[in-house]
Amino acid sequence: MLAFVFARASSRPVTEREADAGIAGLAASDRPLRAGDLDPLDFGVVAAGLSRFLRNAGTDPPLTMGITGEWGTGK
Repeated sequence: MLAFVFARASSRPVTEREADAGIAGLAASDRPLRAGDLDPLDFGVVAAGLSRFLRNAGTDPPLTMGITGEWGTGK
């Protein structure tokens, strides 16, 4: 996703105002999503399901979990 944003941003001339703004508008934040935020990677359903599984009284430790994916997939 970020590669797309950077590629798109580099395909057009940068205005002086954009150059002064820096890269803040191009990068993604690590802030957790809040109610009403867009979910650009569409992981909200997965996150909610994982949350329910972990909080379920029937889920007993020990528990090992892994999150895998290709580079840039939003892990």
